Amino acid sequence: MSKCKLPFINNGKEFEVPKMTVEAHEKAMDDMVQYGKLNEEKYNRLFNKHLMVGQLKKIDDKVKIEDIENMHPDEYIDLFKMIWDSGRARKSDSKFRL
Repeated sequence: MSKCKLPFINNGKEFEVPKMTVEAHEKAMDDMVQYGKLNEEKYNRLFNKHLMVGQLKKIDDKVKIEDIENMHPDEYIDLFKMIWDSGRARKSDSKFRL
């Protein structure tokens, strides 16, 4: 797993990015119901934020969408990649092969 350190999570201490799961993805999809109809771009942006917050709440339950929205774009992208990649199958992890 990847390690990360952000000032608004876990009192600024380093933490391991939780493994992405199908359940986490489905939870983020369920969270999107409250927004009703959105165009695809707005939906994708909000979905990604909900996905990130859901995963980060496993570390620190005080994390809010506003914390994600206030991140520098470079840090936001790096964090999203870490979270998304945390659930990818690695050749050494299983019998799954690409």
